[in-house]
Amino acid sequence: MQSKKILFLGYGDLAARTAAILPEYQKVGVARSLKPRAADVEFRQGGADSPEVLEWLAKTAFDAVVVTLTPAEHSAEAYARTYVETMKHLLPVWQECTPGLVVFVSSTSVYHQNSGEWVDEASPTQPDHFSGQILLQAESLLISSGLPVCIVRFAGIYGPGRDFLLRQVRAGRGGSPAYTNRIHAEDCAGVLAHLLRQHFAGKTSETIYLGCDSAPAPGTEVRRWLAEQIGVDPNSLAIDTDISANARGGNKRCSNRRLLNSGYNFLYPSYREGYGVLLDSGELDSSSGSVS
Repeated sequence: MQSKKILFLGYGDLAARTAAILPEYQKVGVARSLKPRAADVEFRQGGADSPEVLEWLAKTAFDAVVVTLTPAEHSAEAYARTYVETMKHLLPVWQECTPGLVVFVSSTSVYHQNSGEWVDEASPTQPDHFSGQILLQAESLLISSGLPVCIVRFAGIYGPGRDFLLRQVRAGRGGSPAYTNRIHAEDCAGVLAHLLRQHFAGKTSETIYLGCDSAPAPGTEVRRWLAEQIGVDPNSLAIDTDISANARGGNKRCSNRRLLNSGYNFLYPSYREGYGVLLDSGELDSSSGSVS
């Protein structure tokens, strides 16, 4: 029997990690620029909303599509172009040639809560920052399209090459006591692979999942722990007591209960396991990455 065929639209690091742990399926990646890829990944170069790619998509059947788009810059214009405008081009094509499932990678920035409260998939979403607002627009377009959709709202992604937090600690910055939420890049891939396999096994997915580990923690706690691991005096870190300074990330605790109930087991259930492995392996250094 022919294996299922998955399209990775926006083939970057996250898509590559996911494709690597799905050897049993056919995989096609699409991205604007050439990307390193495994031998079992077919690749097409082009923008997701380019006429050439849209024409090709209209003629090609996929059993699932994973959308992992990345704006060229952190601006409202770039976000709107990447997520909302691209979605408006893609949806009419997919409504004519419906994939079995569209998995859309979103962000916990769609939540506005800022008082340390718990949030889950049913919590209100009233973001006051353009990134969350625009992602919410893209989510809404997908949900109202009538297509089979699964949205994963990932928290802050860390992993190899993403050493922002390490550089902050080395610079003596202790962060804010606001709650932070994160997920290791390998667990991001694991979550996407898990949801795809569940779908292909005939199991019904929820429309929205929160993709975060099991240990939301104050930013100061994470940085003090990291300082201890790398030999920096935790008491030397400068603490920012103004929680509002962390407005972009908010001050909330994200629950992964729905994801756990679906059967996913985290490789790194907290920052301690995730950062511990990265430090032991030497995969964090001060010359790479920018996201924590």
